[in-house]
Amino acid sequence: MMYANQMIFRVFQTASTQEIALPNADAPSMLYVQDGTVTIDGMALEAGNGTFLAAGTAGTVTGTGRFCLWSLGEVPQETPEHCVLQDHAGLDLAPGTYAFRLDSVGFPKGARAYRHEHPGPGFRYLLFGQLEIKSDDHSTLITPGVPWFEGAHSPVTAICAEDRESRFVRAHLLPEAYLGKPTIRYLNAEDEAKPKLQTHERFCEYLVKLGD
Repeated sequence: MMYANQMIFRVFQTASTQEIALPNADAPSMLYVQDGTVTIDGMALEAGNGTFLAAGTAGTVTGTGRFCLWSLGEVPQETPEHCVLQDHAGLDLAPGTYAFRLDSVGFPKGARAYRHEHPGPGFRYLLFGQLEIKSDDHSTLITPGVPWFEGAHSPVTAICAEDRESRFVRAHLLPEAYLGKPTIRYLNAEDEAKPKLQTHERFCEYLVKLGD
């Protein structure tokens, strides 16, 4: 089955254990638990872990705390219950098969990801710390709890604050050829030999088909 060429990012939060109906359950999603625990089809997912939700496999989850959800598909007219943040963006991808990847990138104090790009679009969400995201024409200061979208082949430099570590979690759609492979490409020759201090954790990755 093919899915809409659009990604919706949401954050859900509850103060007590609740059954939460997941939107866009007829399309594949990625879920990451920031705080608390989420139970999916009898499997408990603790904070700091993520998983892939295949289309139609999990219409509801039981959870307490805070979790992030990246979904493919159309944006519903109403904001789902327990959703405290919602954003969406067109992916601008040709119809075809893509690797849907959930991963996380951490930065020690003062580290930077030198000017680079990735081959696919997706939403990032800062878990803690502070990052300055510099594109070729503007700069944005990202604080915890803020999502941002980067398109495919969009040059950026990420600079971590000098006084604190930082980490973001990300789901992006990549060309099928990148399945299981790193995606970062540094754009300035002088940066190739510089130390790369950021760390990377990959949670899961699955192939999905996008339509028009």
